[in-house]
Amino acid sequence: MKEDEINELIRRALTTIDAPALISQIAQEFSNAGYSPCRSLIQNLKKLIKSHQYSPTIKLQALKIIKACADTGNSYFLTYLAKKLASRFRSLCSYQSDSSDPQRGKTLFQSDSKSEQNASAGFLNLLLQCIEEWAGRFGADEMGRETIFFKIYMDLKNKGVTFPQIEPNDEENSIKMLLKSIKKLIENNGDISEVKEKLRTVKEFKRNIEKRIAESMEESNEEDIYELIVLNDEINDVCKIYKRWKSRLNPPKGKTKNFEYEPIQVKGVRFNQKIEEYEPKPAPLPDAIEDPIMVELANDKSQRQTSFHMKDLKLNDPDEMSELKEEYLKSKDKLLEYEDLIHMYKADLARLQIKYLEAVEEREEIKCRAESLGSANTKSETTIQDVQEKCKKLENEKASLLEEIEAFKSQNNCLKITIKEAQEKLLKAEEQINKHERYIESIEVMNENLTLKNEELMQKIKNASTQKGSEKQELNNEIPGPIPQLEIHPQEEQKEEVSTVKSDPWGIDGIQWLTQKWKL
Repeated sequence: MKEDEINELIRRALTTIDAPALISQIAQEFSNAGYSPCRSLIQNLKKLIKSHQYSPTIKLQALKIIKACADTGNSYFLTYLAKKLASRFRSLCSYQSDSSDPQRGKTLFQSDSKSEQNASAGFLNLLLQCIEEWAGRFGADEMGRETIFFKIYMDLKNKGVTFPQIEPNDEENSIKMLLKSIKKLIENNGDISEVKEKLRTVKEFKRNIEKRIAESMEESNEEDIYELIVLNDEINDVCKIYKRWKSRLNPPKGKTKNFEYEPIQVKGVRFNQKIEEYEPKPAPLPDAIEDPIMVELANDKSQRQTSFHMKDLKLNDPDEMSELKEEYLKSKDKLLEYEDLIHMYKADLARLQIKYLEAVEEREEIKCRAESLGSANTKSETTIQDVQEKCKKLENEKASLLEEIEAFKSQNNCLKITIKEAQEKLLKAEEQINKHERYIESIEVMNENLTLKNEELMQKIKNASTQKGSEKQELNNEIPGPIPQLEIHPQEEQKEEVSTVKSDPWGIDGIQWLTQKWKL
Protein backbone atom coordinates (compact mmCIF):
# COMPACT_ATOMS: atom_id res chain seq x y z
CA MET A 1 0.00 0.00 0.00
CA LYS A 2 1.26 3.47 -0.88
CA GLU A 3 2.08 6.14 1.69
CA ASP A 4 -0.86 8.35 0.68
CA GLU A 5 -3.27 5.44 1.07
CA ILE A 6 -1.87 4.60 4.52
CA ASN A 7 -2.19 8.24 5.62
CA GLU A 8 -5.79 8.30 4.42
CA LEU A 9 -6.44 5.04 6.30
CA ILE A 10 -5.02 6.52 9.53
CA ARG A 11 -7.07 9.69 9.10
CA ARG A 12 -10.26 7.65 8.69
CA ALA A 13 -9.39 5.50 11.71
CA LEU A 14 -8.99 8.62 13.84
CA THR A 15 -12.26 10.24 12.81
CA THR A 16 -14.79 7.62 11.66
CA ILE A 17 -17.07 5.21 13.49
CA ASP A 18 -15.78 2.06 11.80
CA ALA A 19 -12.45 2.38 13.60
CA PRO A 20 -11.75 -1.23 14.77
CA ALA A 21 -11.67 -2.64 11.24
CA LEU A 22 -9.47 0.21 10.04
CA ILE A 23 -7.14 -0.12 13.03
CA SER A 24 -6.70 -3.85 12.38
CA GLN A 25 -5.93 -3.05 8.74
CA ILE A 26 -3.33 -0.48 9.82
CA ALA A 27 -1.76 -3.00 12.21
CA GLN A 28 -1.60 -5.53 9.39
CA GLU A 29 0.16 -3.01 7.16
CA PHE A 30 2.75 -2.18 9.85
CA SER A 31 3.32 -5.76 11.03
CA ASN A 32 6.28 -6.18 8.66
CA ALA A 33 7.10 -2.51 8.03
CA GLY A 34 10.64 -1.17 8.15
CA TYR A 35 12.19 1.42 10.42
CA SER A 36 11.35 4.57 8.45
CA PRO A 37 7.55 4.01 8.10
CA CYS A 38 7.31 3.01 11.77
CA ARG A 39 9.25 6.12 12.75
CA SER A 40 7.02 8.44 10.71
CA LEU A 41 3.84 6.85 12.14
CA ILE A 42 5.03 7.14 15.76
CA GLN A 43 6.20 10.73 15.25
CA ASN A 44 2.82 11.77 13.83
CA LEU A 45 0.85 10.02 16.58
CA LYS A 46 3.14 11.49 19.25
CA LYS A 47 2.48 15.01 17.94
CA LEU A 48 -1.24 14.26 17.97
CA ILE A 49 -1.18 13.01 21.59
CA LYS A 50 0.93 15.95 22.82
CA SER A 51 -1.06 18.63 21.01
CA HIS A 52 -3.88 20.51 22.79
CA GLN A 53 -5.74 21.07 19.52
CA TYR A 54 -7.09 17.52 19.25
CA SER A 55 -9.89 16.05 21.34
CA PRO A 56 -9.43 13.15 23.79
CA THR A 57 -11.49 10.92 21.48
CA ILE A 58 -8.94 11.31 18.68
CA LYS A 59 -6.09 10.76 21.16
CA LEU A 60 -7.79 7.56 22.35
CA GLN A 61 -8.01 6.34 18.75
CA ALA A 62 -4.34 7.17 18.26
CA LEU A 63 -3.44 5.10 21.33
CA LYS A 64 -5.51 2.21 19.97
CA ILE A 65 -3.54 2.37 16.73
CA ILE A 66 -0.27 2.30 18.69
CA LYS A 67 -1.46 -0.68 20.75
CA ALA A 68 -2.59 -2.62 17.68
CA CYS A 69 0.72 -2.02 15.89
CA ALA A 70 2.75 -2.91 19.00
CA ASP A 71 0.79 -6.13 19.50
CA THR A 72 2.06 -7.35 16.12
CA GLY A 73 5.54 -7.60 17.67
CA ASN A 74 7.34 -5.56 15.00
CA SER A 75 10.80 -4.96 16.44
CA TYR A 76 11.28 -1.67 14.56
CA PHE A 77 7.99 -0.31 15.84
CA LEU A 78 8.71 -1.38 19.44
CA THR A 79 12.24 0.04 19.34
CA TYR A 80 11.16 3.47 18.17
CA LEU A 81 8.10 3.39 20.45
CA ALA A 82 10.33 2.81 23.49
CA LYS A 83 12.71 5.52 22.28
CA LYS A 84 10.20 8.31 21.63
CA LEU A 85 7.04 7.68 23.68
CA ALA A 86 8.31 5.99 26.85
CA SER A 87 8.86 9.21 28.81
CA ARG A 88 5.54 10.65 27.64
CA PHE A 89 3.66 7.50 28.63
CA ARG A 90 5.41 7.47 32.02
CA SER A 91 4.22 10.99 32.82
CA LEU A 92 0.66 10.28 31.64
CA CYS A 93 0.42 7.06 33.67
CA SER A 94 1.58 8.91 36.79
CA TYR A 95 -1.47 11.20 36.66
CA GLN A 96 -3.14 11.13 40.13
CA SER A 97 -1.12 8.06 41.09
CA ASP A 98 -2.36 8.24 44.70
CA SER A 99 -5.98 7.68 43.59
CA SER A 100 -7.45 4.22 42.92
CA ASP A 101 -10.52 5.55 41.11
CA PRO A 102 -10.75 3.95 37.62
CA GLN A 103 -12.36 7.18 36.37
CA ARG A 104 -9.57 9.45 37.63
CA GLY A 105 -8.45 10.09 34.06
CA LYS A 106 -11.52 12.19 33.24
CA THR A 107 -9.59 15.38 33.93
CA LEU A 108 -6.41 14.21 32.22
CA PHE A 109 -6.91 16.40 29.13
CA GLN A 110 -9.12 19.03 30.88
CA SER A 111 -12.18 18.58 28.67
CA ASP A 112 -15.66 19.91 29.52
CA SER A 113 -18.08 17.53 27.81
CA LYS A 114 -18.91 14.18 29.40
CA SER A 115 -18.13 12.20 26.27
CA GLU A 116 -14.65 13.70 26.07
CA GLN A 117 -14.12 13.11 29.81
CA ASN A 118 -15.05 9.45 29.35
CA ALA A 119 -12.63 9.30 26.43
CA SER A 120 -9.90 10.76 28.68
CA ALA A 121 -10.58 8.12 31.35
CA GLY A 122 -10.56 5.42 28.68
CA PHE A 123 -7.25 6.74 27.38
CA LEU A 124 -5.58 6.49 30.81
CA ASN A 125 -6.99 3.01 31.51
CA LEU A 126 -5.98 1.75 28.07
CA LEU A 127 -2.50 3.21 28.49
CA LEU A 128 -2.05 1.49 31.86
CA GLN A 129 -3.29 -1.75 30.37
CA CYS A 130 -0.82 -1.38 27.48
CA ILE A 131 2.10 -0.80 29.86
CA GLU A 132 1.15 -3.88 31.85
CA GLU A 133 0.80 -6.05 28.75
CA TRP A 134 4.00 -4.76 27.14
CA ALA A 135 5.91 -5.37 30.38
CA GLY A 136 4.73 -8.99 30.29
CA ARG A 137 5.29 -9.59 26.59
CA PHE A 138 8.26 -7.37 25.85
CA GLY A 139 9.82 -7.10 29.31
CA ALA A 140 13.17 -8.57 28.29
CA ASP A 141 15.25 -8.26 25.15
CA GLU A 142 17.10 -11.04 23.35
CA MET A 143 20.01 -10.73 25.81
CA GLY A 144 17.72 -11.09 28.83
CA ARG A 145 18.01 -7.44 29.87
CA GLU A 146 15.06 -5.45 31.14
CA THR A 147 13.37 -3.23 28.58
CA ILE A 148 12.00 0.25 29.13
CA PHE A 149 8.45 -1.13 29.29
CA PHE A 150 9.30 -3.35 32.24
CA LYS A 151 11.12 -0.50 33.99
CA ILE A 152 8.15 1.85 33.56
CA TYR A 153 5.80 -0.82 34.87
CA MET A 154 7.93 -1.44 37.96
CA ASP A 155 8.31 2.30 38.63
CA LEU A 156 4.55 2.77 38.44
CA LYS A 157 4.03 -0.21 40.74
CA ASN A 158 6.48 1.23 43.25
CA LYS A 159 4.66 4.57 43.11
CA GLY A 160 1.42 2.79 43.98
CA VAL A 161 -0.35 3.30 40.65
CA THR A 162 -3.43 1.07 40.40
CA PHE A 163 -3.77 -0.73 37.09
CA PRO A 164 -7.24 -1.49 35.70
CA GLN A 165 -8.35 -5.03 36.42
CA ILE A 166 -9.69 -7.16 33.60
CA GLU A 167 -13.11 -8.57 34.37
CA PRO A 168 -13.06 -12.37 34.95
CA ASN A 169 -15.82 -13.08 32.48
CA ASP A 170 -14.10 -11.06 29.80
CA GLU A 171 -10.85 -12.87 30.53
CA GLU A 172 -12.44 -16.30 30.33
CA ASN A 173 -14.26 -15.45 27.12
CA SER A 174 -11.10 -14.14 25.53
CA ILE A 175 -9.22 -17.30 26.57
CA LYS A 176 -11.91 -19.52 25.08
CA MET A 177 -11.89 -17.56 21.84
CA LEU A 178 -8.11 -17.87 21.66
CA LEU A 179 -8.26 -21.62 22.29
CA LYS A 180 -10.84 -22.06 19.54
CA SER A 181 -8.75 -20.08 17.09
CA ILE A 182 -5.64 -22.13 17.98
CA LYS A 183 -7.53 -25.38 17.41
CA LYS A 184 -8.76 -24.14 14.05
CA LEU A 185 -5.26 -23.19 13.03
CA ILE A 186 -3.96 -26.63 14.01
CA GLU A 187 -6.79 -28.39 12.18
CA ASN A 188 -6.23 -26.32 9.04
CA ASN A 189 -2.45 -26.68 9.33
CA GLY A 190 -2.02 -22.91 9.64
CA ASP A 191 0.96 -20.68 10.27
CA ILE A 192 3.06 -21.91 13.19
CA SER A 193 4.25 -18.41 14.10
CA GLU A 194 0.66 -17.23 14.55
CA VAL A 195 -0.07 -20.24 16.77
CA LYS A 196 2.99 -19.47 18.89
CA GLU A 197 1.95 -15.85 19.29
CA LYS A 198 -1.51 -16.82 20.47
CA LEU A 199 -0.11 -19.44 22.84
CA ARG A 200 2.04 -16.78 24.50
CA THR A 201 -1.03 -14.74 25.36
CA VAL A 202 -2.82 -17.90 26.55
CA LYS A 203 0.06 -18.73 28.90
CA GLU A 204 -0.09 -15.22 30.35
CA PHE A 205 -3.78 -15.75 31.06
CA LYS A 206 -2.96 -19.15 32.54
CA ARG A 207 -0.80 -17.55 35.24
CA ASN A 208 -3.70 -15.36 36.29
CA ILE A 209 -5.97 -18.40 36.35
CA GLU A 210 -3.57 -20.29 38.62
CA LYS A 211 -3.49 -17.32 41.01
CA ARG A 212 -7.27 -17.22 41.03
CA ILE A 213 -7.44 -20.99 41.69
CA ALA A 214 -5.19 -20.58 44.73
CA GLU A 215 -7.27 -17.66 46.01
CA SER A 216 -10.57 -19.52 45.50
CA MET A 217 -9.19 -22.66 47.22
CA GLU A 218 -8.32 -20.55 50.25
CA GLU A 219 -11.84 -19.13 50.20
CA SER A 220 -13.34 -22.64 49.52
CA ASN A 221 -15.36 -21.31 46.57
CA GLU A 222 -16.17 -24.62 44.84
CA GLU A 223 -17.98 -23.15 41.82
CA ASP A 224 -15.12 -20.87 40.87
CA ILE A 225 -12.60 -23.65 41.48
CA TYR A 226 -14.47 -26.01 39.17
CA GLU A 227 -14.74 -23.45 36.34
CA LEU A 228 -11.12 -22.38 36.64
CA ILE A 229 -9.82 -25.96 36.71
CA VAL A 230 -11.88 -26.80 33.61
CA LEU A 231 -10.44 -23.76 31.85
CA ASN A 232 -6.91 -24.61 33.00
CA ASP A 233 -7.25 -28.17 31.71
CA GLU A 234 -8.50 -26.88 28.38
CA ILE A 235 -5.37 -24.76 28.12
CA ASN A 236 -3.18 -27.76 29.00
CA ASP A 237 -4.93 -29.92 26.41
CA VAL A 238 -4.40 -27.32 23.71
CA CYS A 239 -0.72 -27.08 24.67
CA LYS A 240 -0.37 -30.87 24.37
CA ILE A 241 -2.08 -30.83 20.98
CA TYR A 242 0.25 -28.07 19.85
CA LYS A 243 3.32 -30.05 20.97
CA ARG A 244 2.19 -33.13 19.03
CA TRP A 245 1.40 -31.05 15.97
CA LYS A 246 4.76 -29.33 16.21
CA SER A 247 6.63 -32.65 16.60
CA ARG A 248 4.84 -33.96 13.52
CA LEU A 249 5.81 -30.86 11.54
CA ASN A 250 9.44 -31.23 12.66
CA PRO A 251 10.02 -35.00 12.96
CA PRO A 252 13.23 -35.96 14.82
CA LYS A 253 15.99 -37.43 12.71
CA GLY A 254 19.28 -39.11 13.44
CA LYS A 255 21.41 -36.30 12.19
CA THR A 256 20.50 -32.77 11.36
CA LYS A 257 21.17 -31.97 7.78
CA ASN A 258 23.52 -29.20 7.00
CA PHE A 259 21.64 -27.25 4.39
CA GLU A 260 24.59 -25.89 2.53
CA TYR A 261 24.45 -23.88 -0.61
CA GLU A 262 27.04 -23.30 -3.22
CA PRO A 263 28.95 -20.09 -2.67
CA ILE A 264 28.08 -17.44 -5.17
CA GLN A 265 30.86 -17.06 -7.70
CA VAL A 266 31.53 -13.54 -8.85
CA LYS A 267 34.61 -12.57 -10.76
CA GLY A 268 37.13 -11.14 -8.32
CA VAL A 269 34.90 -11.76 -5.24
CA ARG A 270 34.70 -14.78 -2.92
CA PHE A 271 32.14 -15.46 -0.20
CA ASN A 272 32.64 -17.87 2.68
CA GLN A 273 29.77 -20.29 3.24
CA LYS A 274 28.87 -20.11 6.94
CA ILE A 275 25.05 -20.18 7.13
CA GLU A 276 22.88 -23.17 7.79
CA GLU A 277 19.36 -22.79 6.51
CA TYR A 278 16.43 -24.90 7.63
CA GLU A 279 12.85 -24.10 6.78
CA PRO A 280 10.42 -26.82 7.88
CA LYS A 281 7.56 -27.56 5.52
CA PRO A 282 4.29 -28.67 7.09
CA ALA A 283 3.34 -32.23 6.26
CA PRO A 284 -0.19 -32.94 5.01
CA LEU A 285 -2.65 -34.03 7.69
CA PRO A 286 -3.89 -37.66 7.55
CA ASP A 287 -7.52 -38.63 7.69
CA ALA A 288 -9.42 -37.38 10.72
CA ILE A 289 -10.36 -40.92 11.80
CA GLU A 290 -6.80 -42.28 11.87
CA ASP A 291 -5.11 -39.16 13.27
CA PRO A 292 -4.85 -39.32 17.11
CA ILE A 293 -4.69 -35.52 17.32
CA MET A 294 -7.95 -35.12 15.47
CA VAL A 295 -9.50 -37.87 17.60
CA GLU A 296 -8.33 -36.06 20.70
CA LEU A 297 -9.80 -32.80 19.44
CA ALA A 298 -13.10 -34.57 18.78
CA ASN A 299 -13.27 -36.38 22.13
CA ASP A 300 -11.74 -33.53 24.10
CA LYS A 301 -14.96 -32.16 25.49
CA SER A 302 -16.42 -35.49 26.64
CA GLN A 303 -13.20 -36.51 28.41
CA ARG A 304 -13.00 -33.23 30.29
CA GLN A 305 -16.62 -33.47 31.37
CA THR A 306 -16.15 -36.97 32.86
CA SER A 307 -12.85 -36.10 34.56
CA PHE A 308 -14.19 -32.93 36.12
CA HIS A 309 -17.33 -34.68 37.21
CA MET A 310 -15.13 -36.95 39.32
CA LYS A 311 -13.26 -33.96 40.66
CA ASP A 312 -16.53 -32.30 41.55
CA LEU A 313 -17.52 -35.36 43.54
CA LYS A 314 -14.24 -35.32 45.44
CA LEU A 315 -14.51 -31.64 46.31
CA ASN A 316 -17.37 -32.37 48.70
CA ASP A 317 -15.02 -34.24 51.08
CA PRO A 318 -12.85 -31.93 53.30
CA ASP A 319 -10.05 -34.51 53.48
CA GLU A 320 -9.96 -34.70 49.73
CA MET A 321 -9.90 -30.91 49.63
CA SER A 322 -6.85 -30.79 51.90
CA GLU A 323 -5.10 -33.45 49.81
CA LEU A 324 -5.92 -31.51 46.69
CA LYS A 325 -4.51 -28.36 48.26
CA GLU A 326 -1.28 -30.16 49.18
CA GLU A 327 -1.01 -31.66 45.71
CA TYR A 328 -1.73 -28.30 44.17
CA LEU A 329 0.95 -26.57 46.27
CA LYS A 330 3.49 -29.26 45.37
CA SER A 331 2.60 -29.02 41.71
CA LYS A 332 2.75 -25.25 41.96
CA ASP A 333 6.30 -25.42 43.37
CA LYS A 334 7.29 -27.76 40.58
CA LEU A 335 5.68 -25.46 38.07
CA LEU A 336 7.67 -22.53 39.41
CA GLU A 337 10.86 -24.53 39.02
CA TYR A 338 9.86 -25.56 35.55
CA GLU A 339 8.89 -22.01 34.68
CA ASP A 340 12.40 -20.79 35.49
CA LEU A 341 13.83 -23.41 33.18
CA ILE A 342 11.25 -22.58 30.55
CA HIS A 343 12.12 -18.89 30.75
CA MET A 344 15.78 -19.75 30.31
CA TYR A 345 14.99 -22.01 27.38
CA LYS A 346 12.74 -19.34 25.91
CA ALA A 347 15.45 -16.73 26.18
CA ASP A 348 17.96 -19.09 24.55
CA LEU A 349 15.45 -19.99 21.86
CA ALA A 350 14.65 -16.33 21.22
CA ARG A 351 18.34 -15.52 20.90
CA LEU A 352 18.87 -18.44 18.53
CA GLN A 353 15.84 -17.47 16.48
CA ILE A 354 17.05 -13.89 16.24
CA LYS A 355 20.51 -15.10 15.23
CA TYR A 356 18.96 -17.40 12.65
CA LEU A 357 16.83 -14.59 11.23
CA GLU A 358 19.83 -12.28 11.19
CA ALA A 359 21.84 -14.97 9.42
CA VAL A 360 19.09 -15.45 6.85
CA GLU A 361 18.87 -11.69 6.33
CA GLU A 362 22.64 -11.51 5.97
CA ARG A 363 22.49 -14.34 3.45
CA GLU A 364 19.83 -12.52 1.44
CA GLU A 365 21.83 -9.31 1.64
CA ILE A 366 24.94 -11.17 0.49
CA LYS A 367 22.98 -12.63 -2.42
CA CYS A 368 21.69 -9.19 -3.38
CA ARG A 369 25.16 -7.73 -3.03
CA ALA A 370 26.62 -10.56 -5.09
CA GLU A 371 24.04 -10.02 -7.82
CA SER A 372 24.66 -6.29 -7.78
CA LEU A 373 28.41 -6.89 -7.82
CA GLY A 374 28.01 -9.33 -10.71
CA SER A 375 25.98 -6.84 -12.72
CA ALA A 376 28.40 -4.08 -11.78
CA ASN A 377 31.30 -6.32 -12.79
CA THR A 378 29.79 -6.99 -16.22
CA LYS A 379 29.10 -3.30 -16.64
CA SER A 380 32.65 -2.46 -15.61
CA GLU A 381 34.05 -5.01 -18.08
CA THR A 382 32.01 -3.50 -20.90
CA THR A 383 33.07 -0.01 -19.86
CA ILE A 384 36.71 -1.13 -19.70
CA GLN A 385 36.45 -2.50 -23.24
CA ASP A 386 34.88 0.73 -24.42
CA VAL A 387 37.60 2.73 -22.69
CA GLN A 388 40.31 0.58 -24.25
CA GLU A 389 38.81 1.09 -27.71
CA LYS A 390 38.60 4.81 -27.07
CA CYS A 391 42.23 4.82 -25.90
CA LYS A 392 43.30 3.11 -29.13
CA LYS A 393 41.38 5.67 -31.15
CA LEU A 394 42.98 8.46 -29.14
CA GLU A 395 46.45 7.00 -29.71
CA ASN A 396 45.83 6.88 -33.47
CA GLU A 397 44.52 10.42 -33.39
CA LYS A 398 47.57 11.44 -31.36
CA ALA A 399 49.94 9.92 -33.94
CA SER A 400 48.14 11.67 -36.79
CA LEU A 401 48.18 14.93 -34.84
CA LEU A 402 51.93 14.57 -34.23
CA GLU A 403 52.47 14.07 -37.97
CA GLU A 404 50.37 17.13 -38.69
CA ILE A 405 52.35 19.09 -36.09
CA GLU A 406 55.64 18.11 -37.77
CA ALA A 407 54.25 19.16 -41.14
CA PHE A 408 53.12 22.46 -39.66
CA LYS A 409 56.57 22.96 -38.16
CA SER A 410 58.25 22.44 -41.54
CA GLN A 411 55.73 24.78 -43.15
CA ASN A 412 56.45 27.30 -40.43
CA ASN A 413 60.18 27.15 -41.10
CA CYS A 414 59.55 27.63 -44.82
CA LEU A 415 57.29 30.55 -44.07
CA LYS A 416 59.95 32.11 -41.85
CA ILE A 417 62.50 31.86 -44.66
CA THR A 418 60.08 33.34 -47.18
CA ILE A 419 59.20 36.10 -44.73
CA LYS A 420 62.90 36.97 -44.32
CA GLU A 421 63.38 37.02 -48.08
CA ALA A 422 60.28 39.16 -48.50
CA GLN A 423 61.53 41.53 -45.80
CA GLU A 424 64.90 41.85 -47.58
CA LYS A 425 63.16 42.48 -50.90
CA LEU A 426 60.94 44.98 -49.17
CA LEU A 427 63.95 46.84 -47.82
CA LYS A 428 65.54 46.89 -51.26
CA ALA A 429 62.29 48.08 -52.79
CA GLU A 430 62.03 50.80 -50.16
CA GLU A 431 65.58 51.91 -50.96
CA GLN A 432 64.76 52.01 -54.67
CA ILE A 433 61.56 53.89 -53.93
CA ASN A 434 63.52 56.42 -51.90
CA LYS A 435 65.96 56.83 -54.79
CA HIS A 436 63.14 57.26 -57.26
CA GLU A 437 61.47 59.75 -54.93
CA ARG A 438 64.71 61.75 -54.77
CA TYR A 439 64.97 61.59 -58.57
CA ILE A 440 61.37 62.67 -58.89
CA GLU A 441 61.90 65.57 -56.51
CA SER A 442 64.96 66.70 -58.43
CA ILE A 443 63.10 66.37 -61.72
CA GLU A 444 60.20 68.32 -60.33
CA VAL A 445 62.57 71.07 -59.26
CA MET A 446 64.20 71.00 -62.66
CA ASN A 447 60.80 71.00 -64.32
CA GLU A 448 59.80 74.06 -62.35
CA ASN A 449 62.99 75.81 -63.33
CA LEU A 450 62.48 74.74 -66.90
CA THR A 451 58.99 76.13 -66.98
CA LEU A 452 60.27 79.42 -65.66
CA LYS A 453 63.00 79.52 -68.26
CA ASN A 454 60.51 78.49 -70.90
CA GLU A 455 58.24 81.33 -69.95
CA GLU A 456 61.10 83.79 -70.07
CA LEU A 457 62.14 82.36 -73.39
CA MET A 458 58.65 82.65 -74.77
CA GLN A 459 58.53 86.20 -73.63
CA LYS A 460 61.76 86.88 -75.36
CA ILE A 461 60.52 85.17 -78.51
CA LYS A 462 57.42 87.31 -78.47
CA ASN A 463 59.54 90.40 -78.08
CA ALA A 464 61.79 89.20 -80.82
CA SER A 465 58.92 88.63 -83.21
CA THR A 466 57.73 92.21 -82.75
CA GLN A 467 61.10 93.66 -83.30
CA LYS A 468 62.76 93.73 -86.62
CA GLY A 469 66.02 92.87 -88.07
CA SER A 470 68.04 94.66 -85.45
CA GLU A 471 66.92 92.34 -82.80
CA LYS A 472 67.67 89.34 -84.99
CA GLN A 473 71.23 90.46 -85.28
CA GLU A 474 71.50 90.92 -81.53
CA LEU A 475 70.17 87.44 -81.03
CA ASN A 476 72.66 86.08 -83.51
CA ASN A 477 75.46 87.77 -81.62
CA GLU A 478 74.30 86.17 -78.33
CA ILE A 479 74.17 82.57 -79.70
CA PRO A 480 77.60 81.40 -80.95
CA GLY A 481 78.00 78.82 -83.71
CA PRO A 482 75.50 77.88 -86.26
CA ILE A 483 72.05 78.98 -85.32
CA PRO A 484 69.10 77.07 -86.56
CA GLN A 485 66.68 79.04 -88.60
CA LEU A 486 63.61 80.01 -86.68
CA GLU A 487 60.33 79.45 -88.31
CA ILE A 488 57.39 81.72 -88.20
CA HIS A 489 55.67 79.55 -85.56
CA PRO A 490 57.82 79.68 -82.46
CA GLN A 491 55.35 77.78 -80.26
CA GLU A 492 55.73 74.54 -82.28
CA GLU A 493 59.51 74.73 -82.02
CA GLN A 494 59.21 75.15 -78.26
CA LYS A 495 56.91 72.13 -78.05
CA GLU A 496 59.41 69.98 -79.94
CA GLU A 497 62.16 70.99 -77.56
CA VAL A 498 60.01 70.19 -74.53
CA SER A 499 58.97 66.82 -75.99
CA THR A 500 62.59 65.88 -76.57
CA VAL A 501 63.26 66.62 -72.96
CA LYS A 502 60.28 64.70 -71.73
CA SER A 503 61.01 61.70 -73.93
CA ASP A 504 64.21 61.06 -72.02
CA PRO A 505 63.63 62.50 -68.52
CA TRP A 506 66.25 60.26 -66.89
CA GLY A 507 68.91 60.59 -69.59
CA ILE A 508 72.10 62.50 -69.02
CA ASP A 509 72.15 64.03 -72.52
CA GLY A 510 68.83 65.71 -71.93
CA ILE A 511 70.00 67.16 -68.64
CA GLN A 512 73.23 68.44 -70.21
CA TRP A 513 71.28 69.98 -73.04
CA LEU A 514 68.97 71.69 -70.58
CA THR A 515 71.84 73.05 -68.54
CA GLN A 516 73.48 74.39 -71.66
CA LYS A 517 70.18 75.88 -72.71
CA TRP A 518 69.69 77.51 -69.29
CA LYS A 519 73.14 79.00 -69.52
CA LEU A 520 72.24 80.52 -72.85
